[in-house]
Amino acid sequence: MKRKNRHRRNRLPQLRRSGLIAVALAALGGAMLIVPTLIVAETSLRWQPGLDHLMKADIIVAADQEVDVPEDLDISLPQRATVATDLADDIATIDGVGDAWPEISFPVAGLAEQQTGYAWRDGITDLEQGRSPEGEDEVAASTNIDAVPGDRLDLVVNGNTTTVTVVGTVSEPGLYFDSATANSFYAKTGHADFIAVNVNSTTDLDAVTNSIDTTVADSELHIYTGKERGQAQAPPGQSTTLLFLLTNAVGGTLLLLVGFIVAAAISVAVAGQRHELALLRLIGATPAKVRNTIASQASRAALIGAIPGIAAGYLLAPPFLELIRAEGFVPDALSLTWSPIPAVAFLVLLVAVVHLAARAAALSTSRQPAIAAVRDSTTEPKTPGQTRTTAGIALTALALTTMLVPLFARTEAAFIAIGSAVIPAVIGFALAGPRLWQRLGRHLRRQRRTVTAELAVANVHTFPMRMSGATTVLVLAISLTVSQVSSKTTLAEAQEHDMTEGFAASTTTITAQQDGAIGLPTLHDVRTLPGVERAAIMATTTVISDRFDGMSAHQVKAVTGDVNDLIDPDVTDGKLRLTGSTVAIDTTTSWMENAEVGDSVSITLPNGTEANPDVVAVYQRGMGFGPYLLSADLLPDGSTFDTVLTSGGSEAVTAWSAEHPAVTVLDEPPTAADTSGLTLDSIIALAILAYVLLGIANNLVAGILRRRKEFHTLLRLGASRRQVRAMTRYEVLLLCLMAVAASGVLTILPTSLLGLVFLGEPWPHGPAWYLPATITAVVAITYAAMMLPTRLAYRST
Repeated sequence: MKRKNRHRRNRLPQLRRSGLIAVALAALGGAMLIVPTLIVAETSLRWQPGLDHLMKADIIVAADQEVDVPEDLDISLPQRATVATDLADDIATIDGVGDAWPEISFPVAGLAEQQTGYAWRDGITDLEQGRSPEGEDEVAASTNIDAVPGDRLDLVVNGNTTTVTVVGTVSEPGLYFDSATANSFYAKTGHADFIAVNVNSTTDLDAVTNSIDTTVADSELHIYTGKERGQAQAPPGQSTTLLFLLTNAVGGTLLLLVGFIVAAAISVAVAGQRHELALLRLIGATPAKVRNTIASQASRAALIGAIPGIAAGYLLAPPFLELIRAEGFVPDALSLTWSPIPAVAFLVLLVAVVHLAARAAALSTSRQPAIAAVRDSTTEPKTPGQTRTTAGIALTALALTTMLVPLFARTEAAFIAIGSAVIPAVIGFALAGPRLWQRLGRHLRRQRRTVTAELAVANVHTFPMRMSGATTVLVLAISLTVSQVSSKTTLAEAQEHDMTEGFAASTTTITAQQDGAIGLPTLHDVRTLPGVERAAIMATTTVISDRFDGMSAHQVKAVTGDVNDLIDPDVTDGKLRLTGSTVAIDTTTSWMENAEVGDSVSITLPNGTEANPDVVAVYQRGMGFGPYLLSADLLPDGSTFDTVLTSGGSEAVTAWSAEHPAVTVLDEPPTAADTSGLTLDSIIALAILAYVLLGIANNLVAGILRRRKEFHTLLRLGASRRQVRAMTRYEVLLLCLMAVAASGVLTILPTSLLGLVFLGEPWPHGPAWYLPATITAVVAITYAAMMLPTRLAYRST
């Protein structure tokens, strides 16, 4: 028994249960948020596209489908870069090559889902039933389409409607036409998607690959064999690079939040043990021993909470992937890759964050001389460190300066700046917060109030660190919500405003249905309709340019000819006559690239071709029309169009469209996509808000429970339980008022600047209910998380 008691005396004390529970819950929520992003990120790195119908091709020779970006991830081309069909003849002469042929593909609309069309080739695609197609009105269909031989299908290819008969079915996806018909649909004369090669069975594959490599050495083509062949066959834009970037951005933000919440929980836990830690120093424990003990205890609690969180994260990964797929960031055939790597990676990151936070929280107490540590363990330093305050003010000022980007760049970069500066601004507030609370307490103490209010004010003045820690989490919740919702809404409204104002009132818009295309014959038909004064074709495409913010892809419009009477992008210089190698640019691009009318700009077209078109106009409405408005003559051969704009003859156009099911007439100009539903970013924002609210409740409850001794002292001095509750309510009021005021400076004012610059309305935009609802939710959780534990704390005394 004596030995057991001696062990207890020498053992370092455990953190209080409330503090350890706070750490465990923070780790639990963090695992549920971060693990799904790690799983999807690993999938984006390890996934290989399937081989589809070219399983029997031994080698594929294709052009590079990405734009090289120095010191960054490459950008996938939105349209396939092609190869010359003559290359197949050159490869066919190589020893050991059994066959080499150009492979083509093209989009086909008109069915329930968009399909891909291919050229039939005997010996490559196997029939399930029926026969191979032999004429322009015959097709072999995939069994996934639910069609059998003899069925008739109405298809839309290149904007033209054609009716075909199913003569056979195949197991591979897609629709298969005879070679002549497929080439007429492909519309890229002399080019193909890639060259497929079969090697003789008696020939070494590596030897043939080396020979082909020598043949194409000067053409910057890539040779794919084995599983890599799927990369060459993947549709344009179906790279996982964007998916990797997205998951890293989301995961990085979440990791910062988890670190923030976990650190706050550990700080609360350590603050409740300051007296015991000081006594340890008094009896001879070294500073390193104290810090190691706190870090070890906090790590164990975090690991206990992380285990069920990781399991939940693996269950949440599939729905998270489907959310991303719905936004178009995921290749259609991609499936999750399962391994323990995301779990291990999260645990490593979590332990690192917990150790860092625990050591930082215990640093001041552990490094103090023993007697000074005991003396200061029952209160906080009367004056917060000047270095800490200065650093906080500097960081907040830097973040707020970043939020001024909308004044200089009327682009998406302004919205990115607002979102990325929120967390640094909140961190700056956390550093400078104690000094703000101390000054507030000093000011309030000069005013006469009730006894309970005086007690609350005394707490504010005496414990500014505690008040600042509680306020910071409230500010984080309000600021993140306001910046996410307001930025998203302002961007959508700015795009819609520019597009609505950018189309003449007399313009009629004809668009393709089911993501199909409109062909030039459609344009010619529309121009001959009675009453039509002018008609032009428009395409939505993507170009890549290197501006001051780095190489990036931009969605833009391409139009034909003189469109001055059809669209109005608010031209400030030049004339909008887009023919040949010409382009119009918005005012922000003009400023960024120092380009004016008569200059040329460098862009990369959708298929990777470099172009240097001449600037013929500068316009204002870049949010709707994009940074570039191209001449359609710049687009690569085989490019499709999705819109026809007409002036006059609206009744004749409507009657004509009724006879052509492949197109539809819009009642109003095309606008930005509807973002009012539960999109990926809104769901992520809600998940982040829920986690931050959990952190609020977590830390406030733990902070109140460690004040049992304080409440006990007040009761022994004659205070009633009602007065203790009133004191806590007054603290809740001060916390919420400070949080709303700080959030107003850190995010409400910057998002109001967004509204002023982009919409001419100086207030945060979004649903009318979101700001009051956010503040109400934060206040309600704060009240419950402080008042309920207060009752429990003084009852336990």
